[in-house]
This record gives sequence, structure tokens and C-alpha cells, in this order.
Amino acid sequence: MSETTLRLNCALIVHLNQETANDKRSAQEGIHLLANIAHQCELPISWALLPTLANSYKKELTNYCTEFNDDIVLALDTNHLDKVDLNQADQIVTSRNKLFTHISKEKDRLQKIFPDGHLHTASTTGTINHILVEALESTGFYALAGYHAGGKDIGCPFDFFYPSEERHNFANQPQRSVVGIPTTDCLVEMVLEGRCHEYLDRHLYNLNFGHQLNANSSLVFTADITRVANCVGSQLDLLTEFLARLSQKEIINIQPLGHLVDDFRTTNPTITPPTCFLDQSRLFYYDDNCHLIFDSSQTEPVEIYNYISPPIGSLDGKETEIPPIIDFKSSRSRLELRMSIEIESAKNMPFGFAIWGDHIGLKLMETDALSVTWIDRQLLLVRVDLCYGQNKFYIRLTI
Repeated sequence: MSETTLRLNCALIVHLNQETANDKRSAQEGIHLLANIAHQCELPISWALLPTLANSYKKELTNYCTEFNDDIVLALDTNHLDKVDLNQADQIVTSRNKLFTHISKEKDRLQKIFPDGHLHTASTTGTINHILVEALESTGFYALAGYHAGGKDIGCPFDFFYPSEERHNFANQPQRSVVGIPTTDCLVEMVLEGRCHEYLDRHLYNLNFGHQLNANSSLVFTADITRVANCVGSQLDLLTEFLARLSQKEIINIQPLGHLVDDFRTTNPTITPPTCFLDQSRLFYYDDNCHLIFDSSQTEPVEIYNYISPPIGSLDGKETEIPPIIDFKSSRSRLELRMSIEIESAKNMPFGFAIWGDHIGLKLMETDALSVTWIDRQLLLVRVDLCYGQNKFYIRLTI
């Protein structure tokens, strides 16, 4: 186990897009308010900007980048991608060509207005598909922010990952070199609804067992700038209090989004790393083969998003039938614990199971599983691959 202290990587991204352009006065007020609060807390901001609006904000954003280490991100309007039928080859080809040309021009325009920064991250609040990811890769981008694991991109990983070539929300091989970045709900809404501190606490708690997976987790907040402008008095105090808390935690690493992307690509240059998140009685796990969700009430996953052999016609890879554990045996002596598990599967597929309970003090001696991971004092997470028919696995732990 590494002795390096794990830290929660955080970034704050603000979209200056067509919606904000419709209310320029509120946008300017929101920019100045949020920048003043964040920069007093020594927090950098990543400004996602449409090139058509860049000149309107050039002076202040250039100053922020120079003085406070903010960075510029290319904002993309992708709502039109809803109309592309991904089952029609001609529409895919047309969309791919248009996106490549459009993104190339947008990148050049924004780079000319902000020539001092290295523009390699894009962001969208709209639709994402694999054609967009491919176009970004072809135009030299390193990352795309704006994934929503619980919404429009259901089934995708909940932290940084490399999207599949064919499915933007899958993390399997072969993959793109563009990093997919899930983002939160609007930070202002989270603060006003009283959700932000608990949300942060859950992520900080998960650092306790990040060493087992050798992973630094990430949290990318988004902020609606017009929503900031509409905050008054005590509402601004609540926002300031939360941002100040972020800056005061030594185990939180707050960086411009582009820096977090560079760090991820350096640490994980070729593959999506296994990552887990424990949320009360539920465990969320993903790697480059699957996304699994467990509940403490049972050993099998309650949900499986299969990245390598998804059900036919499935957009999110969700399995409708969970392979059952048909036999589970354990025996314990003074020095060791032996377990055998039998699972029946209707096809070849990635799988995992959770052995809930405190197994601290035991160590793995022998197994035919792909991996056995201690998740704090909560459970053992076992990853296996299933073949069609009956599958048997064993685990031997010793003191």
C-alpha cells in the first residue's frame, strides 16, 4: 500500500455560453461576484467560453488567468446532436465531418483571443456522443467535461475515464485519448439546497480507502453564472462559506480543470483505472470493462453496466438479468478463511461480488479471481469474468 497521502482533486467550471449571452448584465455581475469570492479563497476557475462571446470577456478573463491561475476551456453547443441518428451511417459521416470543421475553427478563434494558454479541454452542457469525442480527439483536445452519470449519459463512469471508440459512455477498449469528465449539478443550487457539504463529506470519506485502488478521486463543480448574479445576502454567505471550506482542507487539491486533466493523463496514460465510491450502504465501482453497483443487503450487484458485451440494442449497457450466486461456502480455521463461490451466467461477461463485513487483519494468499480489494472495514470487492454456464471461484485469506 502506498504511503502517499491521497487528495481529492477539485475544479470549478463556469459556462459562458449563449444562455448567459442573453442576459449580459447578469452575466457580468455573476462573473465578478464569483471571481471575487473564489479568488479570495485562492480557488482558480475554469471558464468555458464560446468563441463568439470571447471578446466580451477578454479583459477580465485574461487578468484572472494571469493573476489567479484561472484557465480557458472551449464551450461547445451540442444540442443539435440530439437529431443525429446513430444507426444511420450517412448521418454519422456527415456529423463527423461537420464537427471536425466546426471544432477546428472554434479552437483557432478562441486561441487567438487567449494566446497565452494551451487550449486542450472542451466542455458542454448539451448532448455527448461518440462522434463528438472522436472529433475532439482529431482536433487535438485532451478532455471533454459535461458528462452526467445519473442523467443523459447513464451508465458512464462517475470519475475521469477514457471513452470507448464506439460508445461515449463506455470505458472499454479500444478507447479514445480524450478524457471524459463527469460534472456535478450547479454548485449554487447545491449550496442553497443544503446538499454541498454532505456531498463533499462523502467524497472526503472515500479517500480513506483510495489507496487500495491507488486512485485519487475527482470532483468537478459547475456554476451557473446568472444564478450567482441572482444570489443575495445570506445566499452569497453560504456560497462563500463552502468555497472557503474547500480552500482550507489540506487533503483537497484545487486546480484549473486543464491541470487535473494533465495529471490524470500522466498517471493513467493508456487505460481507465479501477475506481470505487462508497455511499452509505451502496458501493459504486467501475473499470474499463464494466460499471457495478452493490447494495449491502446482497452479495451480487444490483446493477451491471456491461461495457464489453452489452445487451443487444442497449444504449447504456445495463444488464436486465443479474447472474445469480447459486452457492457460497466459507470455512474458517484459526489462521485462515476459505471461501468458494459458484455463479451461473447466461453469457460471457464482466462481473463482481461484494463480501460485506470487516476483513481487516486478513491478507490474500490465493484466489482465481481477477482481483480482491479491501474497501475499508466495509467489504471485500471481488472482480471476476464469467463464462457461459457455471463458474466457480475460490478465495483464501490468512492472518
